Amino acid sequence: KVIIESSRIGDDFLKARCLSLLFDVNKEYALDYIKKNVEWMSPSILSTTMIGLSINSKEKLKIEGINELISKIIIRYNDLSNDSFCKELLAPSHKFFQDSFFQKLN
Repeated sequence: KVIIESSRIGDDFLKARCLSLLFDVNKEYALDYIKKNVEWMSPSILSTTMIGLSINSKEKLKIEGINELISKIIIRYNDLSNDSFCKELLAPSHKFFQDSFFQKLN
């Protein structure tokens, strides 16, 4: 939590790894972090977000406003995917995310 919340630690890959671990040990905190930060996520953190939510999509995710959150993630993905490097980096997690949540959006 300290690493993810720190403004002094600028390593987004480290923060993404911490978020991944938080999905395992404190899912509520991870989901809260995502809801608060989705609009500013770096590609690595967004990728971890999409993977974490996809892995947990089979469970009943008790997230108030899940459809809104999914929409915000898609908007952030679209913003980042304007850059070809980011789009390539996000492609596998985006595919997994789409496969997991497509029916929820339609």
